[in-house]
Amino acid sequence: MAKEYIELLGTYSDHIAIEEKIRMEFFSKIQEAINKHGGSLTIYDTIDLQLARKP
Repeated sequence: MAKEYIELLGTYSDHIAIEEKIRMEFFSKIQEAINKHGGSLTIYDTIDLQLARKP
């Protein structure tokens, strides 16, 4: 699960913008923390759907 979460984080533009060496260390520490606490993570997320109609 930790590896998949890190892969998800790697798709976010604000994380992509971090200098690579710092980003890799950041991701490594997150993965380490997830694995240290049982190896799973529950994410509660919402997605906004916006609809429009032509006049």
